[in-house]
Amino acid sequence: MTAELIQKLKLEKYETIHSEDPHAFDDKLPPYNASYPVDLRIVYIKDLEEMLVAILESDSKNLIKEKGSLMLVYPKLQNKIQLEGIHRDAIFPYCHVSDETGIVEGTQLQFTQMLSYDDNFTMIRLKNIKGLKKTRTAPSDQRVALYEDRIGELEALLSHDTFALKFFKELPKGMQKDWTRHVLSAKREETQNKRLQSMIQGFHNGIRSKNN
Repeated sequence: MTAELIQKLKLEKYETIHSEDPHAFDDKLPPYNASYPVDLRIVYIKDLEEMLVAILESDSKNLIKEKGSLMLVYPKLQNKIQLEGIHRDAIFPYCHVSDETGIVEGTQLQFTQMLSYDDNFTMIRLKNIKGLKKTRTAPSDQRVALYEDRIGELEALLSHDTFALKFFKELPKGMQKDWTRHVLSAKREETQNKRLQSMIQGFHNGIRSKNN
């Protein structure tokens, strides 16, 4: 399980990692104790307050190298370990995240990925964009670029339907980005689920493009 999780989270691409698990939530990953600043900081948190603290601390104390990542692992709503859980729709408002860019207000950290960690936890990844060259990319193009990093999240939502998942993976990257943006841009979970089911039905009917 440890090797599978390391591969799933793509931890092998980071040279230096530091992990913090104050609540002793997890025993699947080995402890990582590299000195700060690091390429990847992993923090296990139990509520939104701890999530925001970890984000602001990582930014203000320069704990993460340029282009490095902050990985936050938090309990799902439907977990089996009797924790309250965090609703994903509450994260952006509480942490003051821009819907257009995914950047946390007042920081250099940008949300790039959400992924199921295991049956009890979800992982979100933020990237330190400090030092990246700013461009005059149009807002719509910025949003599409952001959702490119969330394709894996949509694939996770399709994992229960092997046909739809295979169909999606065989689409050109541009179509994958369009579908990902269409589904995950919904602010309400109910709307997102409706878009997801409509997309799946379309796949079963051979529809490849969202614009068909």
